[in-house]
Amino acid sequence: MAQMPALIPKEVEIQRLKKVWLIVIAMGSTAASVEVDNFVDGSLHQTSIRDSAFTPAHWWLYSHFITLPLGWGAAAIYDRKIPVLRGPNNSMNTGLKMTILGYLATMFTIGVNEMWHFWFV
Repeated sequence: MAQMPALIPKEVEIQRLKKVWLIVIAMGSTAASVEVDNFVDGSLHQTSIRDSAFTPAHWWLYSHFITLPLGWGAAAIYDRKIPVLRGPNNSMNTGLKMTILGYLATMFTIGVNEMWHFWFV
């Protein structure tokens, strides 16, 4: 049985890796903008008594919950085309799995944020 890396030209493999890195950099930049948004949201909390789900900072934050899962999904789909990044049994790379799951775990903060505002603010 032939080894898979021997069947794919090196140039094609390098181009595929570049595309994955560009996707990861784009998603990292988008995630960093979420962190910047947290500072904006914090300043709104310090200057206003109560904000709502319609606060501009929240609208920006909510857009990321559409953008980032689509981007990470695209990275996960494209990741399976690159033999170097495949896991056992042609599965996703473990590092990419952890990145996606870690991001999805942070999505629960919206519910906690709204619960906090409802009961304590």
